[in-house]
Amino acid sequence: MAVITVPQSASRRASAASIIAAYLTAYCVANFLLPRAVEGGWNVYFAQPLVWLILGVWCLRRADSPSRPGRIALGAGALIGLFQVAVFTLTGLLYGFGHSPYAHSLIAIAGNITYLTAMLAATELARARLVESLGDSIRFATGGVALLFAIMALPFNQWQALSTGRTSPFAFSGERFLPAVIESSVATAFLGLGGPWAGLAYRLTIHMTEWLAPVLPALAWPQMAVASAIVAAAAAPVFRDGSSNAPGRTDAAGARPGLPISLYTAAFMVVAVIWLNTGLLGVRPALITGISMEPSLVEGDIVFTRVVAPQMLEPGDIIRFQAGGVPVLHRIREVARTPGGLVFVTQGDNNAYPDALVPVDAVEGEVLFTIPKAGLVPITVRQWLGR
Repeated sequence: MAVITVPQSASRRASAASIIAAYLTAYCVANFLLPRAVEGGWNVYFAQPLVWLILGVWCLRRADSPSRPGRIALGAGALIGLFQVAVFTLTGLLYGFGHSPYAHSLIAIAGNITYLTAMLAATELARARLVESLGDSIRFATGGVALLFAIMALPFNQWQALSTGRTSPFAFSGERFLPAVIESSVATAFLGLGGPWAGLAYRLTIHMTEWLAPVLPALAWPQMAVASAIVAAAAAPVFRDGSSNAPGRTDAAGARPGLPISLYTAAFMVVAVIWLNTGLLGVRPALITGISMEPSLVEGDIVFTRVVAPQMLEPGDIIRFQAGGVPVLHRIREVARTPGGLVFVTQGDNNAYPDALVPVDAVEGEVLFTIPKAGLVPITVRQWLGR
């Protein structure tokens, strides 16, 4: 009888696909099915932990050689987690605290601990199995896995919030997505030090503090992003110095997986988003979502504005200004001097009537250059999430 041998690469791809499918199934059940089928606390404190528990047990059974948690690795994970908590707490001392949105009755605390432990354990076990299944491509795998689990770490309603238009893609990136990428990257890097358990200790420390503390730092997205970047910078030496002697996976060349490239990328993006979007470089991006400036500026274009002295502006320039708390990009039709000072008459190229007079202090900058259609992806995602 002939024996059919499945190529190892094909077997690994199939294993990776099954792990991703299992995790996505658990995510969808927890985010979409259970909230509609099970009410209130029974959903969060019983049904969802059960789903994650099933996934965690399934991942444990798929392990080639189940790893045991080492005290040093667990300590390193908890230590980085405590450092992150300390950074956010110190940032809160500078910018203020607010009341926690989580319930703090004994039943709620017990339920939250159960939910967090089951969800985070299942996630880290799935992360470990997925990296194992990708084998020789581990350097690519760690970055891709970190990004995948960062995307899935955010509840669907946070992604859906983009569809309202109240949160810009830049603010969402700084406050939600990039910190999630950094957290996921650190957890992925811990696989080289202590399997899934060190990453679990790291993430449990962070999230237990968040869910159980009665007050939390009330941070705007720039402070949130900066604090996350500080954690990324502090975590890097841990993996660089500890990877040579720590137990863990190696790639085909015998090198440790080290720190995922996604961590460096996320840290760089944190700095770039903050410096650009807060105007610290004098340059700020804006996503075109309307039709008032067609055909000069169309939906999906990203424009960059620079700070400019109002006296330098003249008719024909496109400026960014605030109108009712909303940023607007329209063309100057006339510059007028009034007893109250300099004002601008602006109008969208595609509008029939001019805007209300724009005072000097409302002007945020002049259009420097445009990247056509570069923002179509976030617009498409926003529209899809809003369905």
